[in-house]
Amino acid sequence: MQLRASYRQAINKARAASERERKRLFQKGASYLERMANDLKESGNMGFYLEARKFSMQLDKGLFHSVTPEKLNNPNVREFHGKILESMAEIDSREKHQVMRVKSVMIRQLESMVLSLKRSGETDLAALAQDELDSMKQDSELLAYQEKLEAHQAAQRAAATRRRQRAAAMPTPSGPVIPDMPPMLEVDISRKSLSRGDGTDYDNKEQKIQLKVDIFSRELVKDYGQLKIHVYGIAQDVLSSSNYKILLKETFTLEELPRGNKVELETRIVHNRYDNNAYAQFGFKFYGYACRIVEQATGEVLFETGSPSRVEKVKDEIFGKSEAQTFSM
Repeated sequence: MQLRASYRQAINKARAASERERKRLFQKGASYLERMANDLKESGNMGFYLEARKFSMQLDKGLFHSVTPEKLNNPNVREFHGKILESMAEIDSREKHQVMRVKSVMIRQLESMVLSLKRSGETDLAALAQDELDSMKQDSELLAYQEKLEAHQAAQRAAATRRRQRAAAMPTPSGPVIPDMPPMLEVDISRKSLSRGDGTDYDNKEQKIQLKVDIFSRELVKDYGQLKIHVYGIAQDVLSSSNYKILLKETFTLEELPRGNKVELETRIVHNRYDNNAYAQFGFKFYGYACRIVEQATGEVLFETGSPSRVEKVKDEIFGKSEAQTFSM
């Protein structure tokens, strides 16, 4: 399935990034040891010089694991070996975290796919997607990661609750109140360019609708916990410009958004047919979108928008509607 290919691509991308980090670490370490070796040579300590020089060459070739601290006599070289070990452990931890996040996203996408396929009556495909979902949910390492993540998020929510309680208990300041800074989220929403079908008749049209949401946190201090991203695709009736329909509704759960990080989300693809030519006109044509981002722990709306301006004016009403629901504006 295309989803599985995307999943593997994301996993390989995370592992390739970690491998590049390790290579950079070894290159920097080799350069540092080379300078250390030259200093030892100039001081006349040829034994320690040869040891640092050998370690430098092994690092440069990526043979770090062939060196054990027991074989190192120079305390400075041995201490540097320990620092390399610590840096590698951090790289491994980040890689594991990224892989687990990809797996978690894959599970949510599979859950959404199963529901969508069941709604459309494609039971065979739904069964295949469900098998893949069940298989992933049996991953013990992933389950342990999710439990740890849920515990961390629960602790964040509890801390946020305690902060609100302390703030509520504080006396009202007599001086001017400094307002909270607005959320520093940069959000870009666009419709993906997909190929179109020919429809069922010579002048019928088919649209493939998929929305892409890029979220970039420009926060300098704050890290966001769990976020809910609600995305709506809206279509306009070809027979009446005042009638509209929720063509697509999808909610994403983002487990965390650290400061300075960016995430890219894509909705599922919705097929839409209409005819706005000649006499046999029917259907709805894609018109615009609405999006709202809510911080799960506090319920605060961090960002919301609608496009074009007609959607922006009534976006609060749109956020309460369900998929396929029609309305006027």
